[in-house]
Amino acid sequence: MQRKWIVFMLVTFMMFIAVGCFGSSSQQKSSGLQSGMKYSDIAKEETKPTPKNVEPAQPLEPYNGTNRIAVFDTNMGIFKIELFEDKAPTTTKNFIGLAEKGFYNKLTFHRVIDGFMIQGGDPSGNGTGGPGYTIPDEFHKDLKHSSAGIISMANAGPDTGGSQFFITLDKTPWLDGKHAVFGKVIEGMDVVYKIGKVKTGANDKPVEPVVINEIKIIKAE
Repeated sequence: MQRKWIVFMLVTFMMFIAVGCFGSSSQQKSSGLQSGMKYSDIAKEETKPTPKNVEPAQPLEPYNGTNRIAVFDTNMGIFKIELFEDKAPTTTKNFIGLAEKGFYNKLTFHRVIDGFMIQGGDPSGNGTGGPGYTIPDEFHKDLKHSSAGIISMANAGPDTGGSQFFITLDKTPWLDGKHAVFGKVIEGMDVVYKIGKVKTGANDKPVEPVVINEIKIIKAE
């Protein structure tokens, strides 16, 4: 009788320990995205399967002739992005200011996921860096992650954008309302796709650095 009682107590104790451990693990998992998040974590959590047939990027609307153009000169080629100053003035002003100061010169596309996006603009090169300040999210009803070639702000949560951005390699509608769209590739999408195909290692970082030599801001010709 005494032996059965001891066995019963041991089983009860082990069940109590197991429940406690499970609760602790679940709590850590649910709170893990609230602290220590990198700019890249948001995109990683939201990665979705993409269709095999990727449609070429198409303009959202005819170029209005007033928005400025960002010319990306990289070690893999040149591409151009129309900056939607008319619909995302705060975000584009921030990007243009950083580009004109030379902030992006010699930085890299530190994270590349084929079929999803290429991400850059981090001075630390690991997804945690920025310009030393943040800007508020800026959403416009007409600006969506509706195709390949969309440039949008990377962030670590609401109103935490800074210098990091990503360019889509396919439509990514689940990012609408979470990441601020502020432009679209209008020339050289083949270069963007080529960057999307580079070999990557840990944390989706390219094995061979994809370097942004310079970003020039110009007026439309």
